[in-house]
Amino acid sequence: MDKIEELEKYKKLLDDGAITEDEFRLMKQKILGLKTDEEKAAEKQAEREQALAEIEKLREEKKRAQEEVQAREATERQRQAAEQNRIIQEERNRQEAARQAEQARINQMQLQQAYNEEKAKEAARLDAARAQEMKIRKERNQKMQGTAKTAASVLKTVLLWIVAVFLILYAVGAFSIGGIKYVLSGIDSLLLAVLCCPLITKKVKSIPKVAQYYGIKKIITIVLVILFFVIIIV
Repeated sequence: MDKIEELEKYKKLLDDGAITEDEFRLMKQKILGLKTDEEKAAEKQAEREQALAEIEKLREEKKRAQEEVQAREATERQRQAAEQNRIIQEERNRQEAARQAEQARINQMQLQQAYNEEKAKEAARLDAARAQEMKIRKERNQKMQGTAKTAASVLKTVLLWIVAVFLILYAVGAFSIGGIKYVLSGIDSLLLAVLCCPLITKKVKSIPKVAQYYGIKKIITIVLVILFFVIIIV
């Protein structure tokens, strides 16, 4: 039986009231190979469900994308916060290092100043000690020079007195012996004794008119000594 005959069969049944209009349409769709209303409804339902599933999938993807964006934003915020904290910490460390360096510089300056002050005090103390030592040494040298001058003056005076006494005694002896030679040498001895006598020299210096000629005393003394030896030798 072909499809036309089968359709005519079901049409007759419809006309006779054996089947309903819906049953006839269902049979016709099956014979003709068309989709039934249930199948169409099922397909529509499936398409609807698929569309809903795709919409839900899109929603999930959108939600996931939003979550990823939020996660990236949160990560970026955390990274920025960490970077900002790092910058702040580095700035604090730099400021702390600068403060410590400044404090160290101040401490170094204070130590250097204290050292310079102590050095200046020590230098002043050493200068004062050296000045005091030089003063004491100078006074000691002056005392020694004064003592040496005094000793030399005393020794010179003693020697001059010895020479003067010796010359006087020689003159006395020469006058006692007599003779022109001894008399002249005696006179020369007396003149040398007068020039050598410290007491007479002191008195002569106190006379202004005579003191100006005292500068040639050495020359006179040398002349008298030479004359004395000439007289003795001749």
